[in-house]
Amino acid sequence: MKIINLNEELFSENKLNQKEILNNKEGNRPYYYSFKRNDYFVCIPMRSNAKSVPLKYKLDLGDIQPNKPYSAVDTTKSIILSKEQYLESKSKAYINKETHTFIKDNTEFIEKKFDNLVNDYINIKARSLDIPLIQYTSIQYFHNELDLDNIIDTKKINLAIDEIIENGKTNKFKAIKQSIISDSPILDKYEMLSTFGEYYERYTNNGYSINADNLNNPKIVLNIDKTTNESINIDDLTDNIDYYAEKYLSDVTHNNDHSIDI
Repeated sequence: MKIINLNEELFSENKLNQKEILNNKEGNRPYYYSFKRNDYFVCIPMRSNAKSVPLKYKLDLGDIQPNKPYSAVDTTKSIILSKEQYLESKSKAYINKETHTFIKDNTEFIEKKFDNLVNDYINIKARSLDIPLIQYTSIQYFHNELDLDNIIDTKKINLAIDEIIENGKTNKFKAIKQSIISDSPILDKYEMLSTFGEYYERYTNNGYSINADNLNNPKIVLNIDKTTNESINIDDLTDNIDYYAEKYLSDVTHNNDHSIDI
């Protein structure tokens, strides 16, 4: 564990010259460092007034610094530095011994609070929720360093899968899919199953469900009658769509009044 100061010149860079990056106080603000993420150094500022920050995201220092009752190590304003940035900018910071000992005794809790922050940020972004955390945390500037775009997209894909399994191709499903930055061909598989199931349910009056026990090779379960089901995995359905359309949707495919697009 180290308590450091960071050179003021570092904060003239575009990445660190942002609204939610704390003023570095001309190089006098102390930062806590003890762990990395993706080989980047996580530096967490010490603040004299973190009253509005939830305890979930900060180590409260008020009890050992009674003259600063709202002081804290505040993970919501963390900055993420490359090894080069860290080594070239850091210098030893001096804080009182009691505070230093208290922080050292709570290193695991600080790391946990940082992880709380990142996990909550990911969940909020994935769900497109209007919660202030995503606006006031500095983590928003470090998506690349923390690989957040990929993690958020993975979360969105899982949310989209849950939605299509539970409710079909709803507007909510479509909105989640549209918001995903990366390619998500896996969702095409679920859409195909859902489309087939919708036709099957509509024209046979029998139900269906989608089973995602194997996330990458889901299957549709067709209710043939009260006691009989048939499962078809997506690969089998894709490779043999004409066969299954003829087998289960023959009344539809032979009736020109209906059109099928799977």
